[in-house]
Amino acid sequence: MVEIRRDTTKETAIGDGKAKKRKKHKPKNHKQNHPNHHSHHQKPSKLARKRKQKEKTGTSGHENTGGVRLLTPVAHPTSEQAQQTQQALSTPLLVSVEEQSLIGKTGNLDECEDALFLGEHFIAVIDGATSKTERRWLGQTGGRYGAQIVAQAFNTLPQDATARQAVDHLTQMIRQVYEQEQVLAVVASQPVQRMIVCFAALSLFRRELWLVGDCQALLNSTHVTNEKEIDAVLANARSLFLETEVQLGKTIEELLLDDTGRAYILPLLQRQMLFQNKPNGGPYSRC
Repeated sequence: MVEIRRDTTKETAIGDGKAKKRKKHKPKNHKQNHPNHHSHHQKPSKLARKRKQKEKTGTSGHENTGGVRLLTPVAHPTSEQAQQTQQALSTPLLVSVEEQSLIGKTGNLDECEDALFLGEHFIAVIDGATSKTERRWLGQTGGRYGAQIVAQAFNTLPQDATARQAVDHLTQMIRQVYEQEQVLAVVASQPVQRMIVCFAALSLFRRELWLVGDCQALLNSTHVTNEKEIDAVLANARSLFLETEVQLGKTIEELLLDDTGRAYILPLLQRQMLFQNKPNGGPYSRC
């Protein structure tokens, strides 16, 4: 787990039980409560006002929150403090990979359309989309070959690259393959023929997490997603069709061997590519 602090604030502990004990003071001429004694007409003593203020604010002079730790802004940092903060933020993260796993849906890694990249400046989990056509790239599916291209492209990505620069660089690497195979015009007019890749990447230099496509990540126990509406629509349609298959007598085992639900939505999966990279393409354009 990596924790990054970016704000130049001073942490103050409130109600931490370390406040010094104070002697109790009894005001002079202390009067006992009496039905005929109208104390609200008298101005509280100076000591009483101080005690009341301390009870309201707590021992440190900040609002009492019952033991909650607050971050209270300090005065404008000195030039030395600002420089130290900038140096800390410009220092790349040092991370260690606790575990890793790559499992293809067929169990055969030679057919797996995903990839991992563990480099000096970037760490990435790369998801090649399952091909929707019979086209092969050097004998491999578009998802597998595309994932390999992106993994290799991370090696040539400058360590200080922004997310936008990274996407442009990786896209250019795939475009070069199209140009070499002389299919640039084909993939432009038939989006379903393209290699499609999503990824979640950590930039160690920038201390940033990038999600491109419908990838997910767990960041300090927070589940981060990048969901698309079109995926929810197709997933529900696939689920509905499979439920009807069960009602018609098919078993779960049969459907695992032959997923008729995917075959049912395949025409929409192929047409989904028409919305790629079209910000103004309507509600389904985030593909």
